[in-house]
Amino acid sequence: MSAAPPAFDADLVAGLRRLKLAKVRRMAPEVLHTAKVQRWSPEEVLRTLVEAEIAARDESNHRTRLRTAGFPVHTTLEEFKVAQSSVPQATFDYVASLEWIRAAENLCLIGPAGTGKSHLLVGAGHAAVAAGCRVRYFAAADLVETLYRGLADNSVGKLIDGLLRSDLISSTRSGLLHEYLFYQTLVAAHPIDAERAWAYMLKAVREAKEETSWLEPDAAYEAALERFVRQMVADPEVAGEIGTLVEAMTPHWQELSLSQTLIKLTAPGVPDIYQGSELWHLRLVDPDNRTPVDYDLRRRLLRDVSEGLHDRLMARLDESLPKLRLIVITLAVRARNDDAFANGSGYQPLPVQGSRSEHAVCFSRRRPDGESATATIAFRRPLLLDRTWDDTTVLLPAGPWRNALTGADVDGGKQRLDALLADAPVALLERA
Repeated sequence: MSAAPPAFDADLVAGLRRLKLAKVRRMAPEVLHTAKVQRWSPEEVLRTLVEAEIAARDESNHRTRLRTAGFPVHTTLEEFKVAQSSVPQATFDYVASLEWIRAAENLCLIGPAGTGKSHLLVGAGHAAVAAGCRVRYFAAADLVETLYRGLADNSVGKLIDGLLRSDLISSTRSGLLHEYLFYQTLVAAHPIDAERAWAYMLKAVREAKEETSWLEPDAAYEAALERFVRQMVADPEVAGEIGTLVEAMTPHWQELSLSQTLIKLTAPGVPDIYQGSELWHLRLVDPDNRTPVDYDLRRRLLRDVSEGLHDRLMARLDESLPKLRLIVITLAVRARNDDAFANGSGYQPLPVQGSRSEHAVCFSRRRPDGESATATIAFRRPLLLDRTWDDTTVLLPAGPWRNALTGADVDGGKQRLDALLADAPVALLERA
């Protein structure tokens, strides 16, 4: 029977405690005894102790991350039966790869109950924890209530900072999506008062039919959400952050509105402009769509546009004139080229090449005989694009063109987009 390894002196044990080398402290006597008997080299001894300490800390960190995540159940991806769910194998493989977390992408699983959404989401969360990610799981109502308490005791900033340090925030109910919708609304309708914000959010969450509904309202959830909405709208720090964000997005959001409007007015189909949206339209679906439209203002601005059609497209940006000016000019182009927009007309995408080509939306409208009558040059993703086209070019149909939005003459053939869009963020060309 082999003798027990000698114990360390108390001061050495105390030193290992101070260094928080718990695994080394427990293993070292046995390892040193074995090393002496088997004549290990010093490197072998050190490697054995260090690897054991690292493994123990990894396991401890994993348990801590798992405990912090707060998953309601322990379900793993290995237990998920793809064949018995409505989830395609390719979707499951992508979720399991965790590439969407590394790419900082959002994942939303939508479907009826019993299709495996919760299992897949919680299983992906466990896999993320095992991969070393910081994960937080919340029931939707609990998250809203937590943020509301943070507003009450002025700790909401610290709570949000803590959430943002997570690699993944997981919720198997729609409350988190409701929170995202609210943040989007704060930005999109800025500035907004509490009554408008709450009326819109109440309609949105009831029609989502997840946490509450028109037929079966959840009074507790709605009360918590209303407190959260009103507190957030009233918080000057939140208002300051939203204002800063909107300022950083200006004039990108107006330019995107012009791009969308130009595409709507020149793409195949019948363009529909909702009443009042001839200007920058920051009204919500409800309750704003029941408010009267200021037609006197629009008539006055329309007269200004008609008298100054040769003004720069982006002039008087704050008064919404660029959008109204674009609508007037584009409708006039349609009228002059009605056969390119009527029955029997044609549509042709225009080839775009270059490092920023994925942002470009370019196409021509053709007359029944096949001749190109107009060319639309628009874009998407304005914040990523930042009006930097670099070497990107568009191939226009041959012949002379005129930019109806700026009056500039343009040749057919390959044209650089940075030159075409030097004076306005979009272009509408017609035959010169």
